[in-house]
Amino acid sequence: MLNNKADIVENYILKQLADQSDGFVELSRSELADKISCAPSQISYVLSTRFTHDRGYIVESRRGPRRGC
Repeated sequence: MLNNKADIVENYILKQLADQSDGFVELSRSELADKISCAPSQISYVLSTRFTHDRGYIVESRRGPRRGC
């Protein structure tokens, strides 16, 4: 069972990645927040803490790749 919204967000993103053959997924932070019924800042939190470069992920925003996480 999922404990909190962060777990739900993480698992949603992981499922989206698993469904893509190229390992790339494009998401809208506000659309995902609406879908999961959470604040967009919770999406940002999950991306910055669970989808880090150290874990093998590259997260880009419209402003470009995020560095230093």
